[in-house]
Amino acid sequence: MAYKQERLSGFPIDHSVVAVEDTPEMKKVAQQIAKLQAEYDQLREQEQRRQWQRYLQIVRSNAINNLAR
Repeated sequence: MAYKQERLSGFPIDHSVVAVEDTPEMKKVAQQIAKLQAEYDQLREQEQRRQWQRYLQIVRSNAINNLAR
């Protein structure tokens, strides 16, 4: 029995979910995105560490000042 494919009226095809093979240009852009994302993640981690160290410094300073009273 042969499979017969019929287009159902009222059900449009959503082409945004159709898989496509990456072109060389798409691969190049994807590599650039990955590189920038890695750089962003590194900068974000550095800033989080800086802010955390600043917070700990303030907490320690407050604790020392409260003990001195």
